[in-house]
Amino acid sequence: MGRFEAPKTIAAVIKSIGDSQYVLPAIQREFVWREEKICALFDSLMRRYPIGGFLFWKISNETFFSHTFYGFLSDYDPRGVARYSPVLTGLPASDNRYAILDGQQRLTSLNIGLRGSHTIKRPRLHWDNPEAFEKRWLYLDLRGTSSSEATGSEDEAGDIEEYIFRFKTPAAAEDENTTAARLWVRVADVLTLQDVGEVMQYAARHGFGGDAEAAAVFGDLYQVVMREEVISPYLEVDQSIDRVMNIFIRVNAQGEPLSFADLLLSQATAAWGRGDGDERVDAREEIRNCVDELNRPEQRFDFRRDQVMKACLVLTDASSVRFQIANFDTERMLSIRTAWPEIRRYLNLAVRLLEEYGFSAGNLTARSVIHPIAYYLKIRQAEDSYVTSKVHTEDRAKVRRWLIRTLLRQGTWGSGLDTLLTRLRGAIRVHGTLGFPAGEIEASMAEIGKSLAFGEEDIAALANTRYGDKGCFALLSLLYPQNDVVQRHHVDHVYPQAMFHRRLLRGAGFTNEDIDELKARSEEIGNLQLLNATENVSKGDTPPRTWLDGRFADPADRAAIAALHSISDVTDDVRQFPAFYSRRRQVLEDRLRDVLEVPRVDPQLAAPDDRQ
Repeated sequence: MGRFEAPKTIAAVIKSIGDSQYVLPAIQREFVWREEKICALFDSLMRRYPIGGFLFWKISNETFFSHTFYGFLSDYDPRGVARYSPVLTGLPASDNRYAILDGQQRLTSLNIGLRGSHTIKRPRLHWDNPEAFEKRWLYLDLRGTSSSEATGSEDEAGDIEEYIFRFKTPAAAEDENTTAARLWVRVADVLTLQDVGEVMQYAARHGFGGDAEAAAVFGDLYQVVMREEVISPYLEVDQSIDRVMNIFIRVNAQGEPLSFADLLLSQATAAWGRGDGDERVDAREEIRNCVDELNRPEQRFDFRRDQVMKACLVLTDASSVRFQIANFDTERMLSIRTAWPEIRRYLNLAVRLLEEYGFSAGNLTARSVIHPIAYYLKIRQAEDSYVTSKVHTEDRAKVRRWLIRTLLRQGTWGSGLDTLLTRLRGAIRVHGTLGFPAGEIEASMAEIGKSLAFGEEDIAALANTRYGDKGCFALLSLLYPQNDVVQRHHVDHVYPQAMFHRRLLRGAGFTNEDIDELKARSEEIGNLQLLNATENVSKGDTPPRTWLDGRFADPADRAAIAALHSISDVTDDVRQFPAFYSRRRQVLEDRLRDVLEVPRVDPQLAAPDDRQ
C-alpha cells in the first residue's frame, strides 16, 4: 500500500538528486521539455501556482541492484548521449533511495535550472560546426516582472509570464545588465545561500541591495527554492516490477499520455532486465543507440523510436504489428530481446540501402518504408555486400523501383499501415527468399486497395510536380535511375530561378499574364533535373547553355549529359523557355509512361493538351 509523504523543499529534492538518492526507472521516457517549458515551470513556482503531484517508489537494495536505473540529466545537450539520463553503476547500498514514477519532466527541469545547463543549437548552422552549439544557464531578470516596464511572453496556455526566466550565457547576461538595464542573476546561486543574511549579502555584492523591488524578487526565489515545501510526493513501497509497471502506465495515461511506442519500450525495458541467468540488456539504451545509428550524420535521417519499436514487431513475425497492449506481453518482449542483434543489423542495412538510393531526411517522405526493406533483407539473410555488390545490382533496382512507386502513390503509407505491413511481410516471407518479389507484393497490395498501377491521369498529375513538393526527389530519381550512387543529389532548376525575375521577363517582352505562367512552369518537373550536390552548387545561377558548354568541354560528354537530362535545346535566352518546357515535359511524360508501364495513348485520339 502507498502513502503520502511529508512535502519537501526544492533544495532538498535537488540535493537528493545530486546524491543519487532520487533515481529514474528504465521505464521512464526521455526528457522532452523545451527551454520555454522549463522557464514556465519556474514562473509558476514564483507565482505560487501548484505544479502537480509526484509519485515516488521506495526501492530496496535488492530491487536497485537487480534492475537498471538512471540518474537525472543535469547538462542537456542535443548531441549524442548528453541528451540522455546517465545509467547508474557502482553506487553503494542505501536505505533511502527512491525512483520517480511521476514527475520526471518537472524534476529534471528543476535539476537543469538549479544544477546544470541547457545547450541549444543555433539556427542555420550545420551540426558538425562546433560553433552551432551554445551552452546556457538559467537566469532570472529581477527587473522583468509584470509590475515593471518589461513584459513577459505568452506561454503555451496563453498566459503571460510574470517572472522572466531565460537560459543565457554569462557573457550575454552581463552585457544586457550593462547595456539594457536588465538585472539577470543566475538561478543556481540561491542554492549557495543558507539564510536571509546571506541573501542580503548576495544582493549587496551584485549591486541591487538598494533596489527594494529587485531584492524582493530575489528573496521570493530564495524562499521558493530553499524554504517552501512545494514538492508533495505519494510513496509506493511494493517491490513488484509488474505492479509498478501498471501504476506507471496508469499514471502517465492521466497526464501527457504515453505513446504506444513508450508502452512497448517500457515493457521491453522491464522484460529485458529480468534476472534470468543471462547478461541483462538495457532495452532503452539499446533502442536509442539504434535510433542514433539510423540517423547517421552523413545523411541525417529522422527515424524515431516508433519506427524501431514497430520493426521489432515486424521482424520477429508477431501475429499483429499493431501498437496495442495485447502485443506487449513478456513472451513477445523476450523474443524481441533474442532477435535484437538481427533486428538492429537489418535496420542499419536498410538505411544504408536508402542512402545508396540517394534518400535522406529531407526527401524520404515515409519513414515506414524501412520495415519491409529490413524484413526483405532479413529473409534474404543479406550480407553487407548486398548494398554495393554488382551481383545484386538487378535486385537492388527492383527494390528501388518498387519503393519509389509507393512514395509516388499517395496514401500508400497512410491509413491502414499495419494491415499493409502485414501484407508486405507475408508476400516477402513466402516469395522473397531468392529475390525481391515485386509482382507478388504489388498483387497483395492491390487486394487491400493500395494498387501501384498508374494511368494517364497519374502521368499528368506527376508532370505537375513542383520544386519542394514531397514527392519531387522520388519522381526525379525514378526518371534518373543512374543516380543509384552514394553521392548526394540535389533537385536543380535547368533554367535557374534568377532568370525569372519579373523585371527581366518584362524586358524580354512578356506580359504580366505570361510572367505568372512562366514562373509557375519554371518550378515544375519540366524545368527540374537531378545533379549531384557538388555539381549543383557549382552551377548556381549560371544560364543553362553557358553551364553546359563550360562544364563539359568534350563534345561527346556534352552530348551525353544533354541527352540524359533532355536539355540539348537549352539556350541562355529566356524567351526560348516556353518551347523548351513544352518539349521537355512531353519527353519526361513519355519516360514516366515507360517506367510506370502506362500504355501510350494515340495522339490522334487524345484530347488537346491545354498546356501547349
